[in-house]
Amino acid sequence: MCIPKRLVKLVLEETHDSLLNVNHSGINRSLFKTRLRYYWSSLNSDVIDWVKSCVMCSQRKRPQTLTKSKLLSMPVPSQPFEDVSTEILGQMRKTVTNGNKYVLVFICYLTKYVELILVKDMTAVTVADAFIKNVICRHGICKTLHSDRRTNYLSNIVRETCRLLDVKKTQTTSFHPQCNGQNERMMSTIVNSISKRIGDDEDNWDRFIPFIQYSYNNTPCLDSTENTPFFLTHGRYPRSLLDISFDNFYLPVTCRDHIIRLLENLDKSREVAVEILKERKQQLVTKANRKTHELQFAVGDIVYIYRPVVTPFMQPWIGPYYITQKLSDIHVKIRRKSDGKLVKNRVHVNRLKHGFLWHDRPQDPEPPPNVDATEPAYSSR
Repeated sequence: MCIPKRLVKLVLEETHDSLLNVNHSGINRSLFKTRLRYYWSSLNSDVIDWVKSCVMCSQRKRPQTLTKSKLLSMPVPSQPFEDVSTEILGQMRKTVTNGNKYVLVFICYLTKYVELILVKDMTAVTVADAFIKNVICRHGICKTLHSDRRTNYLSNIVRETCRLLDVKKTQTTSFHPQCNGQNERMMSTIVNSISKRIGDDEDNWDRFIPFIQYSYNNTPCLDSTENTPFFLTHGRYPRSLLDISFDNFYLPVTCRDHIIRLLENLDKSREVAVEILKERKQQLVTKANRKTHELQFAVGDIVYIYRPVVTPFMQPWIGPYYITQKLSDIHVKIRRKSDGKLVKNRVHVNRLKHGFLWHDRPQDPEPPPNVDATEPAYSSR
């Protein structure tokens, strides 16, 4: 049957969108079904464009190739606790003795020195208090504090604390924990260490945390600085049980000797650590970028955003949106196509796929709820 131009849209809706075609066939099947009954001059291109512009299909179907942008490394700081990252481990079983349920983690980007703080809750007041008492009061005021997008880290209390101390507060992009990779690895280290020691005493797991901190800070970071976090922070190695046993711990004769030895150790070790860190970061970037698959996105492009699904019937891709601004090669700002609402958080391009719109095809009147609630719901890691 030869179809006039004015009926093309009706035929496309019937062969792809109707209730009798509830599975929303892909391009090849839609072309086959349409050719069986109908003909018009631009049939092939119209069917392809119609299927590509289907919002339901775009929200559900995974693209053949996902975006994987180039890995960018953070600059290496020059001093200990100049740049600090933070994370929260938990919720875990409430301990019987102290009532602790979380471990608040702070890590120095240069030395990899870690502070593990046991807390009973993870409110913004608790986070700000632990930051001041365990980082600022022990190591001085840092320049940058980096975290994920938990609400306690984004709260006015934490932001105001950082503002008053002239600390730059930064955070990862939504659903992209790779931006805070060293904390993610630390979470795994803590959990593995507790599980090896805890035995049947799960109600008092918190008593192992100080020992885990000591052990980690006095273990060489062979994949980064090639020295211990404790030495790079304090300029000395702590006295150990072996030193007591063999009586071979170095004791300076005078305060002057100690200061000279300390400065020599710190200057040389930190210079070496910075150079090694830069070299290792470059090796990591080079290795990771061998497997990149960059898709080009430009201002005005129609896109869909990936979100992890928690139920089988949730749509993993939400949209359509269009790009309003390119902040960098890997971050963009987007606006919802249906009502023009701006998504307040920047979006990493690894979460995007290209979309397509038929020029007069109606969009969903009710966009998916919470499309701007891009902070992931964390429990325990």
